[in-house]
Amino acid sequence: MVDLAGHVGFALALSVPVWLKFGRKESLLFLALAAPTALLPDSDLFLRAVFPVEHHGITHTVAFAATLALVLGALAATVVAPRLRTRIDRYLGGQPATGQVFTFSALAFFTGASSHLVADIFSAPDIAPPVKPFLPFTDTPVIVDAIYYDAVIWNFGLLGVVLLIHGTIFWYAGRAVRANGV
Repeated sequence: MVDLAGHVGFALALSVPVWLKFGRKESLLFLALAAPTALLPDSDLFLRAVFPVEHHGITHTVAFAATLALVLGALAATVVAPRLRTRIDRYLGGQPATGQVFTFSALAFFTGASSHLVADIFSAPDIAPPVKPFLPFTDTPVIVDAIYYDAVIWNFGLLGVVLLIHGTIFWYAGRAVRANGV
């Protein structure tokens, strides 16, 4: 498992393709949803004080990532969107339908949570049990073991490079908008 910077870096790395589909504001909103969600699978570190869960257990599965995305996406669509309708209208340039808010936010949440699994697959066996991302369907671990957990250069390097990539795309997208007079 990489550290916090590495998990956020992985979430941002997997979010780079959003720039192909969405504009600047929507892409930034996607990043703002995906990045913190990348930390939620490690909630098992806190839950194990109360519940009999193990690290890299159920919270480190595709099923958890999908469930989390669906629940948080539904929450965003039913609670947040109606209360912030005027802000969303100003921010996104139009009133998105509830289904659009759900799909957009669920995809962002799934990207963040599943990026955590990818990061841990690349680094888990060093100090933690291997990730079994397809529980409960199979308990076969998936191990790549290419990154050491405390690799400062890797964790902060990835985060820095990905932030540079996003910043460059954001800047170029702004230039394109100004050049087209939009």
